Amino acid sequence: MSTEKRKMKILYSIIDTYILRGEPVGSKKLLEEFDMGISSATIRNDMNSLEKMGFLTKSHSSSGRLPSNNGYRKYVDEILNGDFSTNITQDYSLIRENLEKSIENGEDVIENATKILSAITHCTAVSTSYKSDVKKLVSMKILEVKPKFFVMISVYDNGLVLDDKIKLDQNLTSKELDYLNEVLTNSLVGLNLVQINKKIDEVKLNLKKYEFFLNQVKYFFKKVEEKNIDEVYVEGLGNIFYYKEFSETDKAKDFIRLFDSKENIEALFSSDDNNELVIKIGDENEKEDLKENTLITACYKYDGIYGKIGILGPTRINYSEIIPDVKLISLLISK
Repeated sequence: MSTEKRKMKILYSIIDTYILRGEPVGSKKLLEEFDMGISSATIRNDMNSLEKMGFLTKSHSSSGRLPSNNGYRKYVDEILNGDFSTNITQDYSLIRENLEKSIENGEDVIENATKILSAITHCTAVSTSYKSDVKKLVSMKILEVKPKFFVMISVYDNGLVLDDKIKLDQNLTSKELDYLNEVLTNSLVGLNLVQINKKIDEVKLNLKKYEFFLNQVKYFFKKVEEKNIDEVYVEGLGNIFYYKEFSETDKAKDFIRLFDSKENIEALFSSDDNNELVIKIGDENEKEDLKENTLITACYKYDGIYGKIGILGPTRINYSEIIPDVKLISLLISK
């Protein structure tokens, strides 16, 4: 076995042990639980090397090591490069049977799927569904109808065309309107609805003179976003107490607070993320409140309903089982 493969074996063994026990892992523990075929000194040297590489961090309370976010990412990438089907521990036919029980419409399917995902992963499961498959803004134009009155027209990637009126206290010159159209087109086209509203806030910082105008543009896109979202489901909030990380009351409260509103939940899915499977570990999450968490989501399409379903938990989750579970549920919904 090469030195690199040996180090990776040690890394993955540490992560497996830490996921299972939630305690720092030392060289002695590795020798007791895994057949490494190497000395304790070699393991310690490799653990030091893995720490310098950024894959492990040292615990303050013991000589053991913990996986870093980079370590988890290396571990997850290895899982993604493998065969998912070998990691599926759930009864495929039983899950499908449960999904089809008492189904009256598409919303029932998604709600039931979210409950099942929470039950089989022991994580908080989240799903959103959309009335249409609007993903990105394709084009936009603001036209003057008469002095102080404008109409904004926006086109989306599913062919949807929308318009809304903008009324100002002061008029814009044709030069100003051309400039604002250029700035907004360059800044917003290609973004999804959540990204658009964030981007407008950035644009306002540089164009304070037109803040009122830009607020109305933002309000328009916010209305489009709210119309587009149909349902949000959250199941298994209490599952966080399976993890030692949430034994502190404040941490548990902060986590639960993430689900206070539909807007907060939608923000969890706010990046490009129309990919088949998205995994964000710790610092990979844009939201500051999620820097100690892992978010795993997958897209689905069922009977004209489009959306995402996934789990949110601490970084110490059982990736080798949960990633296939999320993927399985999204595929079952989409069939």
